[in-house]
Amino acid sequence: MTAIAKWAANTAYSVGDIRVSVEAGSTGLSYKCTTAGTSGGTEPDWPEKVGQTVLDGTTLIWTAFSSTYDELISVNPTAIIELFELELDTTLHGNARTAGWSPWAANQDKRYGKEVRSTSTHASGLVFRSIIPGTTGSSEPSWPASVGGTVVDGTVTWKAVKPTYYFHNGASSNTINGNFVDIKFAGQVYQQMPIQAEGFEYRGGAKGSLPRPTMRVSNLFNTITAILNEVNITTAGNDLAGAKLTRIRTLERFIDAESFGTDTFLENEDGVDSFAMENDDNFQREELGNPYGEPDPSQRFPDEIYFVDRKVNENKELVEFELCSALDLAGIRLPKRQCLPVDFPGIGAFHA
Repeated sequence: MTAIAKWAANTAYSVGDIRVSVEAGSTGLSYKCTTAGTSGGTEPDWPEKVGQTVLDGTTLIWTAFSSTYDELISVNPTAIIELFELELDTTLHGNARTAGWSPWAANQDKRYGKEVRSTSTHASGLVFRSIIPGTTGSSEPSWPASVGGTVVDGTVTWKAVKPTYYFHNGASSNTINGNFVDIKFAGQVYQQMPIQAEGFEYRGGAKGSLPRPTMRVSNLFNTITAILNEVNITTAGNDLAGAKLTRIRTLERFIDAESFGTDTFLENEDGVDSFAMENDDNFQREELGNPYGEPDPSQRFPDEIYFVDRKVNENKELVEFELCSALDLAGIRLPKRQCLPVDFPGIGAFHA
């Protein structure tokens, strides 16, 4: 990420300009110009708390903010990419069936990362991801029954994985006709889906509690209802309870190049595949690529993991779920095993 410029004396600043102290990092904060003006001859006494302000010169006002997610998203909403992974529990939610996965087919080309399900109900409830691309064989393979198991199918190698939905909330730089489309991060494609997720904040203090976020998902064409119906065949009334939701956040500059589309066309060069236009001119499609540099899947905020606790509402427009942390799951207690004096003598001789 480009370093934020340092404050300078006797300089005109506009609203929205961001600077750090001359001794960059001395407070751990950055400062945003919220009232335009010209800086003074000496550096101001910078505030040390987020939200505090300081007068610089006669009219210039700086407001302190941190570089954490919430403050960064308020400065530049498109800078943050929010991704979600919803992993089903095969014990609770059963086989993937038709909800989101195409059945295996013979003699088909499969790219890396493509997932399929078996043509019949598979006892394991797993789906199968291509880890070596190629062409499927003429007959369906004998699928592995445990996560991580592999099988060779023609020239394709499949790996058994838990059924997982990958999606994002539409904050993509890649658009087609003004519509947001898929994002690719760390080699994984996340499909665009109209969702609203909120309530992830932790509350401190004596009455603090673990967050219980809510997630509202568009139910256009009864897409989510179809998934719930499939799940409820295995566990009546489950409604995805117990499914694991991982919230992934990164910066736009770190997502894969394919996320930025292929919207630019250049006049064709000799020897390069091109598109023939009606006026007989030839053009080639240019991959826009990542305009910020090389993608980096290691650059991400800490993942947040939640579980679906219950379905709050379901109608033709949306389905709303309440999420909880692993410590908040119904029927779960910590520690998970009995503690004996031999393990921790400090608990005393309660067994006497």
